[in-house]
Amino acid sequence: MSVTRQSESDPAEKMTFPGEARTSDRGSVPVLIGEADELMRAGQSGQALEAYRQVLELDPARGDVAQRVTWMEREQRTLRRVRESRRTLGLTAFALAFLGSWVTVREARLNQSVPGLPAVQSDVPASVDARLEAMDLLLAENPLWIGGLALRREREQLHAHETARAASRSRREALLQAQREQQALVAQAACTRGQLLLEDGLVAEARVEFAQALQAAPASSDLGVRIQAELDSIDEHLQSAPDHSFPSTHSPNPYPAGGR
Repeated sequence: MSVTRQSESDPAEKMTFPGEARTSDRGSVPVLIGEADELMRAGQSGQALEAYRQVLELDPARGDVAQRVTWMEREQRTLRRVRESRRTLGLTAFALAFLGSWVTVREARLNQSVPGLPAVQSDVPASVDARLEAMDLLLAENPLWIGGLALRREREQLHAHETARAASRSRREALLQAQREQQALVAQAACTRGQLLLEDGLVAEARVEFAQALQAAPASSDLGVRIQAELDSIDEHLQSAPDHSFPSTHSPNPYPAGGR
């Protein structure tokens, strides 16, 4: 009869009770704390924090370790915020530097285009309009242009100058028109007197009035042309009629009051 061999190891001998496990784990706490301290001295704070956390998992009653973990976590958050702030500042500085470089190059390019605009020539009024048109186009295409401030001031000055010149030209034209109208009235009055003298047969006296009318009439006007024709007719008659008489069948007054 064979005897069944008993197992070399009894399962009961391998069983570990919870209390015994906790006691065994707590025994490793000083070792973990020592390792964490060494890691802290070596500057490996991240690994040291993990070791301290393991200590708290094994022995939550270690208040000193809990305070150290809280402090280290707070320090890590602070350092993370500092790194993020530095990274943000670095990116912002890079962006500003890039933008500044781009603006500098762009400003230089636009400033170089100003001398190429049409120049104003004092004896060519159309040159002002050409320069203003070129200015308006350049400023419209580049509204965000620092150097454009000087160009805008020049444009405003040119506009003001052109407005003043147009107003002055308008005043001169109005004055000239008033003078022409006054001259026409004086000439017409002299023509009327001359016509009456012709009707009375006083040709020589009539010629004096028509000569004065021609002198008073506006230059290069239709009225002056008609008065000159009247004078030519009177001179022709005077040459052919020594008695200075004038036929009673003379044409009606070609110079009605009120204009040409």
